[in-house]
Amino acid sequence: MINWYEERIELGVREIVKYLRNNGINTECSCEHDKYVQCQYITDGNVKEIDDLLFLAGFRNYTIEILIKRDQGHIYPTMQITFEDLEEGSIDES
Repeated sequence: MINWYEERIELGVREIVKYLRNNGINTECSCEHDKYVQCQYITDGNVKEIDDLLFLAGFRNYTIEILIKRDQGHIYPTMQITFEDLEEGSIDES
């Protein structure tokens, strides 16, 4: 029987990918060299509220990036919104 993890996932990230998947996190891609695992994120709470506000205001081309950084145990959550077509007067508040 073929071991999917050994065949598809690089050795340096294999253990964390398996751990995340075994705990219900859907991983999409990973890279041993760059030391990252990309996972699916289910929008909820504040992020969904911001997305709804932007969409209802008429924006159709934007990216919301979520970053949660841990440094020596301290958490630093942040969010960045990048607009592809932001112009003065582009908000539809009707």
